[in-house]
Amino acid sequence: MSQYCKIGLPPIGCLPLIITLNSNPIDKFLKRQCIPRLSEVAQGFDQVVEQKIKEMERVDSKIYYIRISKTFTDILQDPKKFGFDKIDRGCCGTGLLEVTFWCNQRSRLCPDVSEYVFFDSVHPTERMYYLLFKALSPTIDLVLEGK
Repeated sequence: MSQYCKIGLPPIGCLPLIITLNSNPIDKFLKRQCIPRLSEVAQGFDQVVEQKIKEMERVDSKIYYIRISKTFTDILQDPKKFGFDKIDRGCCGTGLLEVTFWCNQRSRLCPDVSEYVFFDSVHPTERMYYLLFKALSPTIDLVLEGK
């Protein structure tokens, strides 16, 4: 039997880049908050993909859809509980716009990356990935066991 796994979207409206690009000029810097309507779009996308995956399954294959948005949101709503201080900006550069090649050996980094949910304005830090993996590992184990 073939097995496939698809990971869902994070709450897109909470990515630092998205907050920067979709906030009014003052809120971009002073009152950085998630953009709920964009996270709702991501949740809607997850629902559609999950339904389509169920329609695609065959007797000889199993497709798993693992949602990360709830775990991600839980961490963003209570960051101190998980040891984070910064949830609205990345560790690299200003943390507001920089992503991929704009974060390089010449970029300024924060003093302690473990305090940040995001490394750049889109990608989580290694610690955040670890917490997501830990929270999702029971589901991942089921996938690996073929259940």
